[in-house]
Amino acid sequence: MNWIVFTIFAWIAMAFETGFRDALALGSSSISPSLAMILVAYVALWAPIRHALPAAIVVGLLLDFGDLVRTPGAEPVVVLGRHAIGCLLASYTVVTLRGMMFRRNVVTIVVLAGVTMALTQIVAIAMLKFRSLYDVIIVDDAAAQLGSQLGSAIYTAALAFIVGPLLNRMKWLFGFTGSARSSFRMP
Repeated sequence: MNWIVFTIFAWIAMAFETGFRDALALGSSSISPSLAMILVAYVALWAPIRHALPAAIVVGLLLDFGDLVRTPGAEPVVVLGRHAIGCLLASYTVVTLRGMMFRRNVVTIVVLAGVTMALTQIVAIAMLKFRSLYDVIIVDDAAAQLGSQLGSAIYTAALAFIVGPLLNRMKWLFGFTGSARSSFRMP
């Protein structure tokens, strides 16, 4: 995998996350798509595992820096690790499932982008809720957050219909060989 190209795409994804989140939100809700989750799913779908997992951690840490939590004094605080661990789990899930997928099919990236977003947000919300039990951070209703983030997972999957084929056409930039071989074998 070409890490320079990945860094550029991660930077673009994070700019999209911070710059267009409110513009692409559905109405007044907090449901918005995540280009970063599509990138995590795409890299996990094509990259070797030794590259896919660190790439997911990097994107997760970038998401942690961009998603601030409030304290009772209304001070913003960065809580590192929740998105990084969520992205790591989601990436590992995609790496595990990719042997049973048709990688070049657009439906594959759509489904995996939605799964990646959902798993990452479930882990991030659960970790933040657990931390609020012993730390002085304010966590809104976890069930409402989870519903909103699962809606964002569906929205992210819809965006992957557009972004996925574009990423597949740029596969050579990332240095992915596009091998049709799979590690999944029927008994």
